[in-house]
Amino acid sequence: MVTGAQNAQASVSGTRLFGRAMTLTIGFLNDPSANITTVFNEQNSTGWDSGGIDGLDVDFVVDKSLKPTDPNTCAIKVYNLSPTSRQSLSGSPKLTVKLEAGYVGGVTQLYFAEARSAWTVREGADYITHIESSDTIARPTGVRTTKKATPGSPDGNLYRAYGPRVPLADAFQAIAGILGVGAGNLSQALAGLNNKPLPLSAVNGAALFGNGVQRMTDICRSAGLEWSIQDGVLQFLNIGQALSGSLAVDINAGTGMIGSPSVDSSGAVSVSTLLIPGLAPGILINMSSLFVSGGYRIEKIRYQGETRGKPWYAHIDAVRY
Repeated sequence: MVTGAQNAQASVSGTRLFGRAMTLTIGFLNDPSANITTVFNEQNSTGWDSGGIDGLDVDFVVDKSLKPTDPNTCAIKVYNLSPTSRQSLSGSPKLTVKLEAGYVGGVTQLYFAEARSAWTVREGADYITHIESSDTIARPTGVRTTKKATPGSPDGNLYRAYGPRVPLADAFQAIAGILGVGAGNLSQALAGLNNKPLPLSAVNGAALFGNGVQRMTDICRSAGLEWSIQDGVLQFLNIGQALSGSLAVDINAGTGMIGSPSVDSSGAVSVSTLLIPGLAPGILINMSSLFVSGGYRIEKIRYQGETRGKPWYAHIDAVRY
């Protein structure tokens, strides 16, 4: 799996924003050999899928955030999948969705998680397959509030008894297991803590009981870290800092900025761009416009694309870095 830092480092340099490209992979957890791949390459062909149908189109909207209480979501429409592919999706309970998009020579992973639902409807001459995904679970009360977790246990809670002192790495691994996510950049985050004065090396065993999301937030706060779930794995940042090891992405009129950025009363900036490779929550961007310039960290991002239409955009909310 490609992380945000790897995306930025691999994709930013020298990419020409010409020739839109996209790959959508719908995975079957119980039978990977049945995976469905839909590919779009504007330079060489229209879209096609692994079921043997060409002339496909895809619309997508992906929302991602640094806040662990905000959901990362993905909504996709695929027009005229092959009958074989539509039939295999019908009633399949365990699917994953991986979306990669950008431009020829600079495609980046925008989303990866389990799909919550997939269904097909007919509208006129088109068969439209809808795929929706979210890395959240609803709270037991049924209130439309969510916590950002795909739980490994039925309720995402920690029940195991631990000793009086638990090494920090073990604590994070235990919570990741309960949340059902990968370790992500945990090893890099732990290595970075050793460079801090009075680094946190262990936690009280009592801190590992109860809601996994809240326990992760509490421990990270004590360690001087922020956390989120990105593409099915943990992402840790030093509080207020950008993703370690990532390159700053230049945002200006020459690199794909659309219109002019806006700034709110707190100094946060909102800007829209073409689907520049490497843009993701936690990434540092270098803004250059008539009224806004300098470094900003991406807090939220919406990726929007239509292979049959004009949208191929990233809408960014960022704070001063």
